[in-house]
This record gives sequence, structure tokens and C-alpha cells, in this order.
Amino acid sequence: MKIARREDLTWMISIASVNLADVHSMHGKTRLALDYLRKARKVMKETGDLEGLSAVDFNMALVQIDKGNLSLAENISRVKIVPSHLRKKTS
Repeated sequence: MKIARREDLTWMISIASVNLADVHSMHGKTRLALDYLRKARKVMKETGDLEGLSAVDFNMALVQIDKGNLSLAENISRVKIVPSHLRKKTS
């Protein structure tokens, strides 16, 4: 992660964060896993990485399943992402 920060490779940090979240989740550290996933989601949203957002949301749902929050996991997995160029104009 230090190399990624030095090179300003935000996508690398977000991918590493997803992987770290997976490791922490496997060890029962769900709060830490969700923290990493939130950080990754923020970067992927800022960069417009829809595939990455989908992977993060999927992993967030898995963590919620591990915590026993099945309804929250279902809500996370049903979130629809609409690219900005396809959204309705409100004005």
C-alpha cells in the first residue's frame, strides 16, 4: 500500500482494500472489513469504476451475511448503480 500511495495509484489502493477486507472478514473482523470496503467503494465511485463498485457491494453483502444481517445483505445486493450520463435530469 505504501508503493501505491507513493505512485498515486488510487485504483491499486482500492483493490488492495477489497483484498484486505476479505482477509479480515475471514478472521471474524467484520467491522474492519467493512471499513476497508467503504474506503474502496469511495475510490471506485469517484473514479467511475462500476465493475469495482459491483464487487465491493457483493463483498459488503457477504460480510453482512457473516454477521447474520440477511435483510441488510439483501438490500445491499439489490442496489442499482446508474451511470451519471443515464440519470434523469432534475432541472
